[in-house]
Amino acid sequence: MLDLICSGQTNAQIAARLFILVKTVDHHVSAVLAKLAVPSPEAVAAQAAQLGLTGAAGGPGGHRAAGPPGAPGGTARLECR
Repeated sequence: MLDLICSGQTNAQIAARLFILVKTVDHHVSAVLAKLAVPSPEAVAAQAAQLGLTGAAGGPGGHRAAGPPGAPGGTARLECR
């Protein structure tokens, strides 16, 4: 979700890409804004870069899926490191 927000896509575009409701994206975007303490999606990219959270999933400074081994693909949550 963080990478999609940082890419500048609208919530509707993110929802279409992930096959989820826009309302669900709205909820996740709000949670990211709160956790990064930023006022808008546009500020997310700058704050995420400053904190070293951007990048390819699992790459240096990126984020990785966290969940029990063997968990189905869609159920793991993102854990920033």
